[in-house]
Amino acid sequence: MILKILDENAVVIAAIQVYENNYDGNVSVMDTFHCNAFETGFDTIFGSNDQEVVVQIKRGE
Repeated sequence: MILKILDENAVVIAAIQVYENNYDGNVSVMDTFHCNAFETGFDTIFGSNDQEVVVQIKRGE
């Protein structure tokens, strides 16, 4: 899966490529563009049993 992050003008400011192994549910960050992204365990926002990826945008890029 590719996740693109756009600003209010629809300009791409960051993107990540994430791979999810549907057999065992493991999530891996494969590549990033103008951001940091990493797997952090399980969902802390919605309370599901899905794995979570945190994306941190780099300022000034």
